Amino acid sequence: MELAKKRFLVTGAGCLGSALVRRLLNDGAIVSVVDISKADLDALPNGAKTTIADVTDLVAMKEAVAEADIVVHTAAALGGPGELQARVNVAGTRTVAEAASEAGVDRLVHISSNAVYGIHQISDITEDTGLAPSLQDYSMTKAAGEEALFDVAATNGLRYTVIRPAGIFGPGAHYFAASFYKRGKRKPVLFIGKGSGAMHCSFVDDVADLITLAAVHPAAEGETFNCAIDPPPTQREYMAAWSRLSGHDRYLGVPMVLAKIGGFVTKPFAKHGTYLSQLNDNLDWIDRYVRIDASKAKELLGWEPAHTLESGVRATIPWLRQIGLMDGASFPTGGGFED
Repeated sequence: MELAKKRFLVTGAGCLGSALVRRLLNDGAIVSVVDISKADLDALPNGAKTTIADVTDLVAMKEAVAEADIVVHTAAALGGPGELQARVNVAGTRTVAEAASEAGVDRLVHISSNAVYGIHQISDITEDTGLAPSLQDYSMTKAAGEEALFDVAATNGLRYTVIRPAGIFGPGAHYFAASFYKRGKRKPVLFIGKGSGAMHCSFVDDVADLITLAAVHPAAEGETFNCAIDPPPTQREYMAAWSRLSGHDRYLGVPMVLAKIGGFVTKPFAKHGTYLSQLNDNLDWIDRYVRIDASKAKELLGWEPAHTLESGVRATIPWLRQIGLMDGASFPTGGGFED
């Protein structure tokens, strides 16, 4: 699909936003970016117009989208107080959608999350599975953000596409990459259960590729797409991919029954809306192998992930070195991860 000279507004300059900006600039698009963080904006590659702005500020968003053909809404609060997540993930999404609708953009691509499906699914998840968020703030607010978008679209005729990525790993991913690498350095790696449950994940550049397709493809209008490595690796396979960077894949499973005892003990003290407040339900979820079916994007748009788990981990190595987590001199060879 032709992106040259298309005018994009990207909200959010984090892991996904920055990868998308690089991709769009390489394809000749005209790119503007808004983010509340000056540091994240300053880290973007040259060539993008940057503006410090809050996605909940309707006036600022109207100014930002005024000259855009396509808006990609990646900005989100991934954690923090529930009030913050509701403000950014729900009110912010509505604000961006209203601004885009008033400007008459060609399309708004909204980046949601597989978290909208919740933690109680027992069979393969498709885009028709429906929203069933857990009681965690992120899951609830991302689902409510989608509902806000659908409401604006139904009322104002906004053209949109929704993408639901699984956990994003790769350069810039502090949780699904950096934290797992740090855990993987431990010998052995401690993990809950046997690690046979699914680890739903997507490599950041693959998500950016799907966004660029969805932004301009006629078949993407009004559609929702899962974005994930399909079938997913297991929890143990995912952890082993990071531990092998430290030259081992030693794994020690903590019996699930012990973890659940801990869940019962901590639940009365856990803050509502947090992972710990639903610890035992989350333990059941991470022990369950359920696919996120990503075939719709292939069938309608011709997209499928270009990266396996292993190639994605390998592509993350330079960033791990850049942020000081990996000593290049001590990087092991073998195991498919040679430089």
